[in-house]
Formats: sequence, structure tokens, C-alpha cells
Amino acid sequence: MKKMFLLVAVLVFLVNCKESTDEATITAYNNVCASCHGQTGMGDGIAGQALEPKPRNFSSGEFKYGNDLASIKKTIAEGSPGTAMVGYKAQFTDEQITKLAKYVLSFSQKK
Repeated sequence: MKKMFLLVAVLVFLVNCKESTDEATITAYNNVCASCHGQTGMGDGIAGQALEPKPRNFSSGEFKYGNDLASIKKTIAEGSPGTAMVGYKAQFTDEQITKLAKYVLSFSQKK
């Protein structure tokens, strides 16, 4: 019975992830963000290992400027002064930044 419950829970999780995040957003994250923040958002990307301060661990749910959608969008668009996090408003549309911000927030909701 436990195995069946676990299987159903995993399937529901996977379906919800697929519905809420499109492939283009995941690809954008993997191409631009994952090198520092890691594939699973834990701040453990290969490029981030040499950085000080270390890249944000999204799974913790703690964000420097706030853990709401608007704050995450602003950080993606404008960057974070004093860190290696540059702004991406020239590379992404507002819609793409919104989707990336939602994806970033999803890492803290996967606990």
C-alpha cells in the first residue's frame, strides 16, 4: 500500500511540474542559471563553486530581496549588486522572466 501511495504521489508531482513549467523555461534555466545555481536550484552549479558570495540555494526558500514573485522577477531582470548575478532584462522578455521566476520559486516548494 505504501508503494502504491508513493507511486501516485510521484506521478501527481511530475504531472504538476510538467503543467506549470514549459520546456522553453526549463531550457532557459538550464542554459543561463544552472551553471551557478545548479540543476536542482541548490546553489551548487559548477561555475558557482568559485564565487563569493555563493549562489543562492533556491530550495531553502530564502531569497535576498524577498521570496515573492515580484522580488524574484526584479532580481532576474536587474541582478544583485555585489554578487556575480547580472540582470537579464536585455536577454529575456517580461513573460520569460515571469516564467523563470515561477520556476525558481518552485524549487522551494518541492520539499
